[in-house]
Order: sequence, then structure tokens, then C-alpha cells
Amino acid sequence: MLHQSTCLQINLGVNEAASLGRTQDCELCCESGKIWVTEENSSEDIVLRAGESRRLTRPGCAVVQSLGQSEGARCRLVPAYPPHGLLSLLRH
Repeated sequence: MLHQSTCLQINLGVNEAASLGRTQDCELCCESGKIWVTEENSSEDIVLRAGESRRLTRPGCAVVQSLGQSEGARCRLVPAYPPHGLLSLLRH
């Protein structure tokens, strides 16, 4: 069953990556593990650890990947405004 939510929960396996579309003005929160984040049209890559968050500011897509040899990561994407469809944020 699919329930409407105000955020998108992302569970990543060891070194697994996810491409997210339309992330401008969303808050990315790392809940467990460690994630690498890059945004389209940005030369800056960042690493977030559990408990850290970052506002994504670039139009386009962002890629998140779990870092670590033995565990994955869990993160949450929270739109700055009520979403029309959070599932549309997933590109693949």
C-alpha cells in the first residue's frame, strides 16, 4: 500500500547510489551511515554523516551514495514546500 508522505525515505545498501531529480530547495538528512552527495552543475561534493543535513540548492538532479565497507546508509529528502508527488523525485 502506498501512503502519501511529506518526505522521501531512501535506504541504500553498501556503496549503493540513487539519482534524485528536482531536488532544489530540498533538505537532505543523513539518518544512519555516511553518504556522499553531488548536485548537478556543482563542483562541490559533500559527505554527510548520521545526524547531519544539507539544503540542496541546485536545479537538476542530485546523486547520493552510501560510503563504507560494511554497512549501507539511510537518508531522508524533505521538500521545502508541500510536494505534488515525492515519487517523481526518483529518476531511476
